[in-house]
Amino acid sequence: MACAALSACTTGMVVGQGRDTAFDGAKIDYSRIAAPTVTERQKSLASLFLKTRKALFADQECKFQSPTNNICVLPIPVILVPDESGNEYCVAIFPERLGLPGTTQLKPNSKKIVFWLVPTFQHPTDVTFRFFDDRQTLDKAPGIVVLKDEAMQMTGAGLGDGSVPEDTSMYHFVTKHDEKGKALIYLPLVVRTDSVGSAMPKVSVCATPDPIMVND
Repeated sequence: MACAALSACTTGMVVGQGRDTAFDGAKIDYSRIAAPTVTERQKSLASLFLKTRKALFADQECKFQSPTNNICVLPIPVILVPDESGNEYCVAIFPERLGLPGTTQLKPNSKKIVFWLVPTFQHPTDVTFRFFDDRQTLDKAPGIVVLKDEAMQMTGAGLGDGSVPEDTSMYHFVTKHDEKGKALIYLPLVVRTDSVGSAMPKVSVCATPDPIMVND
């Protein structure tokens, strides 16, 4: 349900299968919610981020391997960025635009694109960087979420490069690669885990862009 203004929206809970029924019939009064505020500093930082984003997430072109010329392995650098307090956050540098050259309707022309997380720093063995995977909701919570697929180009996707056992530092797409100019917009979900194997591992999400893949 969309609301034109906070004060104009009052609705009840939508109860679906498997939901907690303790709040059935409860009303939410959105008129009591204060409108969000944005400071001038936040606006200034957002402007700075947009100026530097293009340099950080630079465009790239897939280089398909010979002799089959149908597989592209794309190393994704993972870096650590400290904040003003000295806390470190990971960033996975996906290209903002990934070009797939050689688009043609001649068959077969399917391509496999393998994204491979490569940390650019030394880290303890109990720290891992991987694509998200929720085994309990397989195929519902993938390591890369496809937001839009023009001309339905993607025909397959999954953890690893397609071989067994799966390497969770990798994720692959399979695309028909037959509609020139068509784009696929996706959102990578990269997870950092500290103290792997301990009773209380620390899990965090690495920053990524919402990049596009384009048939060139």
